[in-house]
Amino acid sequence: MTDRDQRWAWCEATLPAVSRTFALCIRYLPDDLRRTVTLSYLLCRVADTIEDASDLAPARKAELLGLFAGALDDPAVDLAPLGEAVAGRDDADARLTAEADVPVALLHGLPPEVAGAVTPWVREMCQGMAEFATREDAGARPVPGTLRSLGSEEDLARYCYFVAGTVGRLLTALFAVQRPGIGARRLARMEELAGDFGEGLQMVNILADVARDHARGISYVPESVCRREGLTAAELLAPENWAEARSVLEPLIERARRKLAAAREYCQLLPRSEFQLRLFCLIPYFLALRTLRALTEDPRYPEARQRVKVGRRRVHRTLVAAQFCAASNHLLRAYSRRLDGAVWDSQSLRSA
Repeated sequence: MTDRDQRWAWCEATLPAVSRTFALCIRYLPDDLRRTVTLSYLLCRVADTIEDASDLAPARKAELLGLFAGALDDPAVDLAPLGEAVAGRDDADARLTAEADVPVALLHGLPPEVAGAVTPWVREMCQGMAEFATREDAGARPVPGTLRSLGSEEDLARYCYFVAGTVGRLLTALFAVQRPGIGARRLARMEELAGDFGEGLQMVNILADVARDHARGISYVPESVCRREGLTAAELLAPENWAEARSVLEPLIERARRKLAAAREYCQLLPRSEFQLRLFCLIPYFLALRTLRALTEDPRYPEARQRVKVGRRRVHRTLVAAQFCAASNHLLRAYSRRLDGAVWDSQSLRSA
């Protein structure tokens, strides 16, 4: 086995350790895309690990993100500081970050057109994360207690774009290069929708993790949204404010639903001959709709101090449904309506 083969094997073994959900989806891709999407995901995960490291000072995060972004263009950049930043940790994300030179080396070995579909979006992600890490204005200012929150809905939109909208753009760029049969008109519309697809998935993650993030001193629920109910982000999950908290989160749920409508259109645009690509995109889309349904049906939401999850049985049902829907836009739309409608057929947030 060559050094390059060993690096690819390492990446494929690392993926399920850092994200079982993404590994679940990616296995359906054809081999050529599976490899490049795996590599792309791991590069994004390195950036995310740096951005999410609570023990790193904001300026240090920005420095490391800049270092990593530089390595995407220059293979001579020394990435040893990334390993030093996660020294003492033994989780999968830390191990990936300490070995970031492995996926970076593979990136530089890709054909130029393929690397060119990946590098700009990972670089933009790093730049955006560095911006949010070091902001002292309303986008990331401290609030009473130890909580840091976003200031406005514009901040939320910008944050979601940098951490997830860029991923949608990256994947679409890879599809364009590695699946040239998609067609120019379809591709142009997919490029318009790609950012919203990623942002919709990120919005659902934020909603599902709102209590867990709050417990670790972070709120992605903007202060401006909280103020509509007379609250601050720090007060959002106080027991006496649970009813108001649900009202605060309602417009964010609606925002997620609008973004996921773009995801549905994106999936429909993929040619039915590209069954594997459609399946890869449909699974996270359907799971996101199911997660919205789960949190609206949970009478403890958002006060429960854990992530809102879709149960294993429902995940299995979703995988089966996705395989049927990937072959038919009619079935795709029908199943989407079933899941999306269930969000609002359940107990209304306004009556909570």
